[in-house]
Amino acid sequence: GGMPGECSWFAIPRSDFVEMGGYDERFQSPGGGLVNHDFIGRILTRCQYDLVVILGEGSFHQVHGGVATNVPLIEHPLSLFKAEYQRIHNKPYHGLNYRAAPNYLGSMPVFARKFLSKIVLN
Repeated sequence: GGMPGECSWFAIPRSDFVEMGGYDERFQSPGGGLVNHDFIGRILTRCQYDLVVILGEGSFHQVHGGVATNVPLIEHPLSLFKAEYQRIHNKPYHGLNYRAAPNYLGSMPVFARKFLSKIVLN
């Protein structure tokens, strides 16, 4: 717990990225499906990494009309993404498994606090 699934930006040494096999090219869904979550899941199994959230900075998910953005809920491809994950790994996708709460660095500007959900704050 402690971080939402869309908090999926990461920075690791290139050598670790290569040693881990990079992104799994078996993911072929439009937009990559759960490929990013799959790779971050592999990162999270490594004890040498500390999770750090830089408060007041970050990436965002642009509303761009993509595969999973701006589609009616009934048309959302998450079930297809999960089925692809199941085919690749022979196990269901249950979300990211954070072994520890992240370390927070910096401060959150007052005007940005209204965008945080109760999940992130708890």
